[in-house]
Amino acid sequence: MCASKQTDSLTKSLPQRSLQQECYAVLMETNPSQKCRLTAELREHFENNKLTLNHQNAQTITVPGRPEKPELVLPKFLKKRGIAKQSGRNHLMHAIAHIEFNAINLALDAVYRFADQPKEFYRDWLRVASEEAKHFGLICDYLSKHNTQYGDFPV
Repeated sequence: MCASKQTDSLTKSLPQRSLQQECYAVLMETNPSQKCRLTAELREHFENNKLTLNHQNAQTITVPGRPEKPELVLPKFLKKRGIAKQSGRNHLMHAIAHIEFNAINLALDAVYRFADQPKEFYRDWLRVASEEAKHFGLICDYLSKHNTQYGDFPV
């Protein structure tokens, strides 16, 4: 009980973080499951008014955080697979997982990049990001049930 009181008082003494600062940290996260968890937390913090809307000096993001795998290749190097077999369905679902992962970053980028928007703008894009994170998680669960993980195949 004493430890939580210390934590609460410590949190209260810290300056309030901005939506932009928190969003940057989530955008640059490279672990997919961590990015999904942090996206949900970011939305919750925003909804609970724990973040300011102070956008200042946005750093240019050329590439958001992504894991080392999956390997990125040109489309011509991807094998064509049907969905009649489970291996083909795994490849298809893996490709969709990759789309969902990128959609998380795209939605967060809109939050990070655009200053001086109405609060509803940020609320909507954070909702989109958290929905994409949920979709990504559901697809990863499917892949896991079929002995595949995100990153097992090139994209």
